[in-house]
Amino acid sequence: MYRWVIILWFELGTLFLLCLNLWFVFTVLETLRETNRWLVFLSRIQWDETHRPDRILAPGDQSSAADIDVIQNASSVGGRSQ
Repeated sequence: MYRWVIILWFELGTLFLLCLNLWFVFTVLETLRETNRWLVFLSRIQWDETHRPDRILAPGDQSSAADIDVIQNASSVGGRSQ
């Protein structure tokens, strides 16, 4: 009977370690999934802000206003030469 008790404790310990290992793997996979989701979200925001054709200028945004002035001046100069 003692052999069965030893085997039973060994099997229960192995089953517990297997469950602990599966919990750890699922936790790591969930963390990687959330990290991937945030990276996609943040890269989409950056892509939209830098590649949006109709950028709305914030008050005091001098660099974007200067870029638009340069584009408008270039198009007006090009229009006069034709």
